[in-house]
Amino acid sequence: MVKTYAVARNVRMSSRKVKLVLDMIRGKNALQALDILRFVNKGAVAPVVKVIQSALANAAHNHKATREQMIIASCYADMGPTIHRFSPKAMGRAGAIRKRTCHIWVFLTDGKIESRISNLEFGKGKDKKDKKGDVKKNEKPAVDKVAKKLLVSKKPAFLAKKK
Repeated sequence: MVKTYAVARNVRMSSRKVKLVLDMIRGKNALQALDILRFVNKGAVAPVVKVIQSALANAAHNHKATREQMIIASCYADMGPTIHRFSPKAMGRAGAIRKRTCHIWVFLTDGKIESRISNLEFGKGKDKKDKKGDVKKNEKPAVDKVAKKLLVSKKPAFLAKKK
């Protein structure tokens, strides 16, 4: 299974604006995502396209993967450092101007899900037991919380904060 990523740090744009673009392409084929972004009229498209192309280049160089098989597994934008500026206001006061930045992360895979995660089935809570304490055979096993977070979360497991 090929996993690769690319990051653009300190992009001079609010993370809120970038997230609107990233929501359109999450889970899509990487080349299909680039085609979608060609027709989106937003300023955040340019840095996002750059990061996707960088991640595709990383996959081709580091893992010898073809561009056609790569899928955007997850993508998100974090807040970066805020640049503080001031604008003159009435009666000698200064008004704050916050110039926001963000970090854009794009993670690609080749579409083959790890066997450990793909074999899991979501049950409805805990395993059902009858009066004797035996597990009923017809019920699906409950998924452990760690594996469920891996499947559901936007961020990959190795970037999740450890508690």
